Amino acid sequence: MQLVVHAWEKVAQWNPDMGVNPEELGEYLEGDILFPESISRNGLRAERSRWPGGVVYYTLSPYFTDKDREVIYSAIQEYHTHTCIKFVPWSGVERDYIRFLSGSTGCWSSVGRTGGSQDLNLQSPGCLTKRGTTMHEIMHALGFYHEHTRW
Repeated sequence: MQLVVHAWEKVAQWNPDMGVNPEELGEYLEGDILFPESISRNGLRAERSRWPGGVVYYTLSPYFTDKDREVIYSAIQEYHTHTCIKFVPWSGVERDYIRFLSGSTGCWSSVGRTGGSQDLNLQSPGCLTKRGTTMHEIMHALGFYHEHTRW
């Protein structure tokens, strides 16, 4: 009988000495991409996959700890500091927005704006140990693939 170890268990047991990043432990395409479209260059080119005006509305799961929220806000601040992308708390009226979730399913995101409520999962604590993992998953939600799969 073979013991099956699921991605959420791997993420829950993750530590910096493992030699991999937590987002690489998932059972999704390339570890952390949910339902990708065809790859085109290093990101999606379709206008419908972009966030209009570079504004991304978002909500945070109430299950994140204060420390988790600090990591997420720190990642968002990096985007505000170094890019034209702006993250704005969802007011409840915007059609398209990201829901930062904390489910026990690893680190993952869809690639690009999918329309409506869009999930981005950051299992705690594994995916929220360092801000880079959060930034990585946000980059997918913005429309970018992994460097090693781009043209």
